[in-house]
This record gives sequence, structure tokens and C-alpha cells, in this order.
Amino acid sequence: MRTCAWGVRRTALAVVVALVVLASPSRRALASGVVGTGDPSTCTEGALDSALAGGGTVTFNCGASPFTLAVQAGRLSTRPYIPMLEEHNARQGFVDHGSFLALQDALPDHLKDPLAFLYFSGWRISEMRGLEWRDVDLAGRVVRLRPELSKNKDGRVLPLSGELLDVIERAAEQRRLDCTHVFHVDGQPIGDVRKAWWRACITAGLGAMVTVETPGGPKRKYQGVTRHDLRRSAIRNMVRAGIPERVCMALSGHKTRAIFERYNIVSEADLTAAADKLHAHLQQQPATGRVVPLKAAKQAG
Repeated sequence: MRTCAWGVRRTALAVVVALVVLASPSRRALASGVVGTGDPSTCTEGALDSALAGGGTVTFNCGASPFTLAVQAGRLSTRPYIPMLEEHNARQGFVDHGSFLALQDALPDHLKDPLAFLYFSGWRISEMRGLEWRDVDLAGRVVRLRPELSKNKDGRVLPLSGELLDVIERAAEQRRLDCTHVFHVDGQPIGDVRKAWWRACITAGLGAMVTVETPGGPKRKYQGVTRHDLRRSAIRNMVRAGIPERVCMALSGHKTRAIFERYNIVSEADLTAAADKLHAHLQQQPATGRVVPLKAAKQAG
């Protein structure tokens, strides 16, 4: 989903283009509302009319460039080019297995298995929270993610074995008839775990509370391993285990290789291993050159 709010993420030029091009004389020059619900099919002229009727700022939630609506409506012949600020938001955090075990020990008991599920499966935390027993086939040792729970609206299958199977079997032992969720806290779905996560990371030496300067004055802020690092770590572990890339993507739910590559960021250990392999290769090469200088070759002839 891509959401674009005028006046926040676009330039002033984009605001002018949106208001002048998208609004016909019969519509208000100033509008307020949301066009679309995250899917291009919901960005219709009727949705635009409704948004323009409110007055104020129009926000587009079309899953693509908001200018697509104007092109389809015949108000633009082509989508205009709007330069965007360069982003430096590549996520790079990973958790090695030893650190994960230390983190798991520091977590409260009711979060140990839910977060272990994230580490071993590579699922998103929202997908784990929404997992219900109707999605689990223990006899067939498989979990099926419903499309409505997936970020990209595609369902997928997660085979259960090893640690993953142990996690689900322990959850089955604690299953409650009044709760449909696989992971819960006293029958209630798992909520915000940030504070518990921060405390566990600090205890395990994987994070710290630091003081940062803000416009409102100094504030304490957590810095360290994040919950999403478990997803990145799971994907990297799959790659290092020799699982084919297309299978990793099917398990994690990534649709494009570009996003997949951002998660598989090379670690310092990977670089060191590469340097060691290069050194070993060079050590096996002959110490004498194989190329005979041209002058020496002529003299020999």
C-alpha cells in the first residue's frame, strides 16, 4: 500500500497540479477526504467526488500514484514526473542464533513462543497476531496464511517441522475454547509488545535506552534490535541453509527480488568469509608467472 498526503510528502507544485487538474469547475477548489482504500480499483471518479466534497486536503490511498486516477478520467494525458527525496531507509538489523536464544530467555513467558514463531517462520508480527486455529493443520503439519492477513493479500503455506512444530504444539496444549487465536494472553489477542521487547533486549545486551534531543527537549528513546529484525534474520537463515531463493520468497511472502535482496544484507561475517576464501584461492595459485615476455619469447625462437 502506498499512501500519498498532499502537503506532507509531495512538493507545493504537486499540490497545485492535483487541485487544478483533478477538480473540475463544478467541484470545490479546496477539498478534504480520502480517495481509495489501498487498492487501485477503489480509486474511482465517485470516490474522488466524495473526497472533494469535504473541503480541505485530499489524501490518495490508491496503491499506486494518485495521478493514475487523473489519467484514467481523461484529465491528464500522461502522469507527470515529480522528483522525490532520496531515501536512506534500508533496514539492516539481524539477530544471530545465540543472541536470539539470550533474547528469548529474557522475554516474559507469554511472549517466548510467539516471538520464536517470528524468528523461525519469517512472518510479519501482524500475521502472527492474526493466526487462528482454523489456519493450522497439525495432522498435516502445515499452517496456511489467509490472504486477508497478508500484507500483499496473497495467502501462503508454512510447513511445520523442528522448532516451528514445537512452538505450535505447545500452543495447542494451551488452547482455549473461548479463544480462536493460536497465540494469546489469557484468552486475549496479543497486543503491543514494544515495552516488553525493549526490556528483554536491554537485558540481553541487544539494546539500550538513550537520550536524544528533540524540539520539545531531551527524551529517552530505545535503540537496538527491533522485532522486524527477526523476520530479516529468518530470511537470511534460510539463504544460508541453502534453501533456493524462490522458495525463501514463497515462505516469507516477498513478491519482488529487490525487496528480498534488501533483507539479505551481507554481514561482516559474510565479508570475512569471502576474504578468507579469496586468500585460500590465491594461496593455491602458482608462484611463477605463465606469461612469457615478448622479447624473451623472440630470443628463444
